[in-house]
Amino acid sequence: MIQFKGEQLFSLDQISAFLAQRRFDLDHEVYELAPDDLLNTKLDDLRDWLVGRLRLEVPELAEHEVEEPQEAWVDVMRGRGEDWGRSGLDPNMPVTQRGTRQNVRINFTGDHRFFKVAPNQLLSTPKPRATIEGDRRRVTVTLLHFQASEQEVKSAFEQLVEDIQYYLGGLRQEVDNYHKTLPSVVETILKQRIDKVKGDRRTAQAIGLSIKRRATEPIGVILPKKPKKLKPAKPKPQTVLEEDEYYLKSDDYEDIIKTLQSMSLVFERSPAAFEYMEEEHIRFHFLVLLNGLYEGEATAETFNSSGKTDILINWHGRTIFIAECKFWDGPKELTKAIDQLFGYTTFRDTKVALLVFNRKVKFSTVLTGIGKTVAGHKYYEKTVRKTETVSRYIFRNPDDERKITLTVMAFNIPVRR
Repeated sequence: MIQFKGEQLFSLDQISAFLAQRRFDLDHEVYELAPDDLLNTKLDDLRDWLVGRLRLEVPELAEHEVEEPQEAWVDVMRGRGEDWGRSGLDPNMPVTQRGTRQNVRINFTGDHRFFKVAPNQLLSTPKPRATIEGDRRRVTVTLLHFQASEQEVKSAFEQLVEDIQYYLGGLRQEVDNYHKTLPSVVETILKQRIDKVKGDRRTAQAIGLSIKRRATEPIGVILPKKPKKLKPAKPKPQTVLEEDEYYLKSDDYEDIIKTLQSMSLVFERSPAAFEYMEEEHIRFHFLVLLNGLYEGEATAETFNSSGKTDILINWHGRTIFIAECKFWDGPKELTKAIDQLFGYTTFRDTKVALLVFNRKVKFSTVLTGIGKTVAGHKYYEKTVRKTETVSRYIFRNPDDERKITLTVMAFNIPVRR
């Protein structure tokens, strides 16, 4: 007998709901554009930029790696029922035998979130089970087998991979249709916003109001003519390395931190827009700002998201910068967030950031709590810079002798009324 462990894939939501959220993101992003930027940027450039931002990439499975098999207890009674010949006993009673656990790691490219959604069309193929490691871009297939032949195990694995490919193929068709209509949808929404801005200004002028921009008003998140290029440096190895490693330059790290910090002005100027936003929606605004100011060569979007709350930079398949976004929920949760930052096993650089959002308590309580909690962490070494809302610390790397630079930024998010 053969069993597969892990979560049931393609089961959380329908692709239609996922795409509807993208449409909401589009509406919100267009209406967050600064009016002057909207009017002074070519419509085609705005449309192409937004289309690129909103394109989706369904995962593609790549090479796989078979791990060393391990002995494991296998529930041989699972799914057998009364006809298995154990009359008089509970058919769901676990009966375990010593079998084998076999893990197979499959690499993939694309957006890992697609493994959780199902095509709109009802597919007859059973939904496969596996474990998705989004930050590693890897699918882990775990087989438990007992008294199964080599050919049976091989066939079961190949069938599961075929089932995954079948569902991904269905999702790919849905996404292709979405991409075909995306440019016209984006252009229509942009034209509606432009018409509204022009109409509002004509109305203001008709009643004799002058239109002035505040000197401190932040510029909208439009791609500059020549975006900054992130060129992570490659360290000179003391010995021969099996694979390349890269790190983020200090100047680029400082620019990223300043860019993230500038969002506090946006929160202050447009409080109503953020009252009902959750973590993933707030993070999206940071992504828009970062992708508008920087240009990389590793992925279509230099800054992309992993899971619900991560902001990361991928370079040549490596993660060289990670920022974690968390709502303040006390010192214990902040410690967990720091541990989570250090827990990314594919993390190659020594510069990270933690964005702490507050909506529950007095902001002064959060600022005091951050300082005490960080200083009390087991890997904390020293504080190198501190302002009211931004602090920088040096930590020991728990896995080697390198030092980790952690910048913690606090943001007060408008309260829901």
